[in-house]
Amino acid sequence: MRLRSFKLRFSDVHVRIVPATDALGCPFAGPGVDLRGDDATRVLGAASDIVKWFTDREPGARLRSFSIDLETGRALATIEDTPRPRVIESRGDVELRAAADALAPSLCALCAAALARRVQSTS
Repeated sequence: MRLRSFKLRFSDVHVRIVPATDALGCPFAGPGVDLRGDDATRVLGAASDIVKWFTDREPGARLRSFSIDLETGRALATIEDTPRPRVIESRGDVELRAAADALAPSLCALCAAALARRVQSTS
């Protein structure tokens, strides 16, 4: 399985994963996977390098959400440090991409498990 994108929503403890391929390497068709509860909490905790990338550049800022398109490298983050959240965009930052790539194996495993449960529930 390869991922197309993911979004980490720190403010409401939610992770959205969109695969590019399924477990067999075929193009993925269907809705992505939403993680909540313990799985989402673990993923968000493991995203400390992503959070650090932003707080190193925006001291004191709180990361509300982070999303990345792994095919294009475009990353967007919402920062909650003012009365209105603001968006920061990054394209091609090697350090940020490495931090996102480091999450991919655990996201793939969680996504595959969720998709397997989805198939079982429709059988």
